[in-house]
Amino acid sequence: MKGYAVNGYKTLVVASLGVLASGVASAHPLPNAAEHTVEWYSSHAAERRQVNRECMNDRTYENYPDCRNAVAAETGAEAPAQPATDDMTQPGYYVDKRQRDIVLALCGVNHPPPAAVCSAARNAASAANKKGSGRQ
Repeated sequence: MKGYAVNGYKTLVVASLGVLASGVASAHPLPNAAEHTVEWYSSHAAERRQVNRECMNDRTYENYPDCRNAVAAETGAEAPAQPATDDMTQPGYYVDKRQRDIVLALCGVNHPPPAAVCSAARNAASAANKKGSGRQ
C-alpha cells in the first residue's frame, strides 16, 4: 500500500506539471505586435484555430494584431488597415469601418465615450463615405 501511495503521488505530480505546462504553452495574444502574419496563419491551420478560439472566447483580444491576422487568414480576407494614429480622438484612428461602426454605436448609448472620440469617429465615417472607401 505504501508503494501505491508513492506512485499515486508521483502520478498526481506528473499530471499537475502537465496541466501547468499546457497552460504556459497557450500564451495570450500580444496587444501591440503580431507574433505571426496572415500568411503564416494561412499555412498553419491548427495554430490559427487555436488563436481564433482564444480570441473569440475573450473579446478583449479581438483587436489584437494576432487575433486580426488569424481571423483574416481564416476568412481569406485582407488584414484590416492599421490606424494612422494611436489617438482615439483623431479621425485617422478609425480607418476600419467595423471599428468606426462600433464606436458610433457606443456614442448612442446612455454612457457614451468622450465627445472627442465620438466626433472623431463621425468625421472619419463622413470622410470615408465621401471617398466611397469605407474599409470593410
